[in-house]
Amino acid sequence: MEDLDNYRSSELLRDHAKDPHVSPDGSTVEFSSELGRELWFMGADGQGAHRIAQADSPDSFFSFSWAPDGQHFADIRVRLVGGHREPVLETRTVNSGAPVPLASDSRLSGRDGEIGMVWLKDGSIVSIMRDNPPNQTNDNLWRVSVDERTGQMRGKPERLTDWTGFQMNSLSASLDGRRLAFIEYRNLDSVYIARVGASDGRLSDVRRLTNDNWNNWAAAWSGDSTAIFYKSERHGKWGIFRQDIRQKTPEAVVSGAESYSWFDISPDGHWLLGDVYKPYPKVGQLVRIPTGGVNQNSFSRDPRSCTSVLLFYQTAAFSQNTTMERCRCPCWTQSRAEANTC
Repeated sequence: MEDLDNYRSSELLRDHAKDPHVSPDGSTVEFSSELGRELWFMGADGQGAHRIAQADSPDSFFSFSWAPDGQHFADIRVRLVGGHREPVLETRTVNSGAPVPLASDSRLSGRDGEIGMVWLKDGSIVSIMRDNPPNQTNDNLWRVSVDERTGQMRGKPERLTDWTGFQMNSLSASLDGRRLAFIEYRNLDSVYIARVGASDGRLSDVRRLTNDNWNNWAAAWSGDSTAIFYKSERHGKWGIFRQDIRQKTPEAVVSGAESYSWFDISPDGHWLLGDVYKPYPKVGQLVRIPTGGVNQNSFSRDPRSCTSVLLFYQTAAFSQNTTMERCRCPCWTQSRAEANTC
């Protein structure tokens, strides 16, 4: 990478800054701090920089748009509430920076964290919004009408598009406000299997195992290497499934109202160790699930108290004659045979 000093036409205006936006009259530049927790203004020449808004930690700003009059702006501030992201669409004046909340909706943040909105000349704000489950992999455009004098919302949000099959990012508008542009992309995770050459390690006979349109993440093989355990995002929740590599359809190990973030399999192949969120995406529990898919046992009602247990189980907790003297979780005694649930 070449040094900035090699570009004689470039001029450094500000360190530790990102995401600049130029005001409609070209006189002011908005930018955010390195961590996205502050919004700043400065002149087009880089002078007179001053902070206009600050988010309480650990909140941060993820999107910005000038109002057509240059005296107001809109932003999306993402709050962390109960361990999950809660985006808030709000407007502010350039003089005070005091927020006027318009909408608080988790769908303002897409499945992969995509966020975007723009304030148009007709006084409306158009934003990207994720669809409700089971269509959470679809993004669409919504519009709210805003009174520029007060920054308050007029009427109710209105859905503009009814698209399927893709997500959106980097939303922008033409200067006259008559055209929108965005990046369209598709994100579908599938599980593939292949043979590994004994002598050269080359892959052969590569084929797709999961033949559906859900997002599927492989996590573990069965002990006899005939099946794969994977998590699958269906109807807005992540469930755990098992699929024989000779079959075309999976069987559910555990799936329903809960959501399972990740899991690992015990060395003897009898148990899955995973984390479950009830309801998703609240703080979860660490659970042990028989690979046959019957009742599960809870390790902890608060995973923060069981960090050592998680690390320990990932290594050797289910091996024969394993002692648990290193474990400090109150949910477990010293041996596997004497284990208790919380």
